[in-house]
Amino acid sequence: METVHEETFNAIYQELVPEQRIVCTYTLDSGGIRISVSITTIELLKVEGGTKLIFTEQGAFFDGHDTLEMREHGTNVMLDALGQVVEGKAGA
Repeated sequence: METVHEETFNAIYQELVPEQRIVCTYTLDSGGIRISVSITTIELLKVEGGTKLIFTEQGAFFDGHDTLEMREHGTNVMLDALGQVVEGKAGA
């Protein structure tokens, strides 16, 4: 029998400034257990030839269910995928 593992991501967007900044707070639950709470800031800066994205996250990880290394890996995967979309290479 397969075990079903449910993860819940619940975010509140605290500030949205078009073409400048996104700030959100969020919780992550896994199997009904709160594993982390975070605040994330995404800054978009105009630079010559494009846009620089600065991603800052402060997180509290509970009871060993999540770690900084796990979160950093997941974030890097998502940002790499975003880069592929922006560069028009998604699905290539």
